[in-house]
Amino acid sequence: MRNKDKRGGGPRQFQPKSSQNTRNNRPEKASLTIERLSDDGRGLAFNKKRAIFIENALAGETVSATFSKQGKIWAGETIAVEKASDDRVDPSCELFGQCGGCQLQHASYEHQLNAKQQNFVFKMGRAFPTAELLPPLSSKPYQYRSRARFAFVGSLIGFRARRSTKIIGLETCPLLETELNDALPALFEQLKPALKKIGKGEFDVVVDKKGTIGASLSQIDDQQFDAQRQLFNEALGEQAELSFKAANTDITFKAGDFTQVNTDINQQITERVVDWLAPNKQDRIADYFCGLGNFSFPLAQSAVQVIGFEADDAMVSRANESGKANNPSNCAFKRMDLFEPIAAVNFQSLNKAVLDPPRAGARKLCESLLGSAVERIVYVSCNPETLLRDLDILSGQYDVQKLAMADMFPQTQHVEAMALLQRK
Repeated sequence: MRNKDKRGGGPRQFQPKSSQNTRNNRPEKASLTIERLSDDGRGLAFNKKRAIFIENALAGETVSATFSKQGKIWAGETIAVEKASDDRVDPSCELFGQCGGCQLQHASYEHQLNAKQQNFVFKMGRAFPTAELLPPLSSKPYQYRSRARFAFVGSLIGFRARRSTKIIGLETCPLLETELNDALPALFEQLKPALKKIGKGEFDVVVDKKGTIGASLSQIDDQQFDAQRQLFNEALGEQAELSFKAANTDITFKAGDFTQVNTDINQQITERVVDWLAPNKQDRIADYFCGLGNFSFPLAQSAVQVIGFEADDAMVSRANESGKANNPSNCAFKRMDLFEPIAAVNFQSLNKAVLDPPRAGARKLCESLLGSAVERIVYVSCNPETLLRDLDILSGQYDVQKLAMADMFPQTQHVEAMALLQRK
């Protein structure tokens, strides 16, 4: 039955609501003064009591920009820089602004690091005012990535475009280690016949400490994946063994395994984890989300026992194999789903712990740790937002004593964070 207008006549005509919303979504143009960089690398300005996030703008600059309401926020682009910051530099990559990988190549590295540290201190210091906030860990700003994930459609290979699923074709990237960059052109040519048959997807490429290159087709939810992976591996040929060193232990891994992309920063973080936990011969330490044993083996050099917990069966198996090959008898690895509540029996005899979860954080594990006898915790996070949430959970029974930021990903908005907690 058709709806009739109550005023009579034919079918009711639906008209757009007030033009107010339409006006709000029309792009505006203004000269803006940038107050600071936001967490996502955009310049933050204020106009008519509105916070506006502007691409390609730095703190202290005056820019001409267009902006509009985008969802719940106001955001836009720089049209012209009217007053440039002394920290503005020419991007090292000609694809900056098109490729979605980097957000900060227009800023000097000192400016990037200061902005990230200021945001970290503001956010963490407000939540935990008694904690000691340490200077950031940093390394070289380019040529630091030991692995990368490439997207492909047929023979087109590259990174995703900014805020798009489209692919920006490339064969080198200034963020990648030299050995990895040097290997890419030949590797891509070698893989293209197989990639055309597969159609579309993603694959990982990694270089290890010996300069050995490995590659792996990324897992997709597709019934044809096994056949696609076979095509990829046949094109790739036999791969040499990959390894990295954690303390005195050589850890073997495969190209698709999770390993930290920045080996220098990873080493600095590992040294700090060991320093903060201060293992001794009375300690039994849990390494949650242990992966291949990145923290476990260094901690096992001083602790009486280290047990690594990880959900991935294959990584648990490889970590145990690395342990047997290097003979640290006090280090073992077990499979455990760390996103479910953990029974108290699993914490028996453990007195220290390190957590290194994915971006989703470790809510259930933190809730379970409240009922444990664990005295000291080091939490390593790739997402300060979930770190804040989980520290809030733990703060009922633990004091947050130290906090630090690590710039694992220069030229991008992303950071790693660390926290030391001691039971009250």
